[in-house]
Amino acid sequence: MKKVTALALIFAGLILSATAQATVISLDAYLGSDWKATVTPESFDNTCYPCASNIFATGLTWESANSGWNISASYDDSSWSAYSGGLPAGALTPFYARQVFNIDGTPNYGTFSIGVDDDSLVWVNGILVPGLIDNNGGNSGVQTADITSYLVSGDNVIAFKAHNSAGGGFGVYGLTGSVTYEANAVPEPTTLMLLSLSIAGIVFNRRKKV
Repeated sequence: MKKVTALALIFAGLILSATAQATVISLDAYLGSDWKATVTPESFDNTCYPCASNIFATGLTWESANSGWNISASYDDSSWSAYSGGLPAGALTPFYARQVFNIDGTPNYGTFSIGVDDDSLVWVNGILVPGLIDNNGGNSGVQTADITSYLVSGDNVIAFKAHNSAGGGFGVYGLTGSVTYEANAVPEPTTLMLLSLSIAGIVFNRRKKV
């Protein structure tokens, strides 16, 4: 009974002393986060004005052939270029960008902001974020949305499509955001030391009795 009680106390101590740490993942493209972008074969130099092509109706052939680009962490984006905001080389429209990040714990909060002249769509784990749908054919300024409900433990994918829907100027800005989560609790070093000492004590007592 004494041995069982001692072990129970040890494991209870481990649970109580395990600490969950708040961790922040940056989604800021301008601060060196792991964004990647691509200009597809369907992209075109839409500099005419006025002219129009709806963001929902542009690039569909490429999107159909690359169905995992905005949802799968394992999607092959090795041919994509590192992206730090603004327009990728060539400034063609539309272009696509994505980032994969891992939440090793429980998601607490996430937010993301984007501004595009003209339009943009943002997905988190393949779900189109309603608060980040910009389809008015003009510069709407920076939009911000809470993305907490779309986050999961493990790998996550945030992705966006930017399009110069009405021609003329084309710009992407305001790519900021962050994700906060509680890391999986781990025993503190002092707790592990106490556990080792307790086990050693039990072993010593058993040998002494023998």
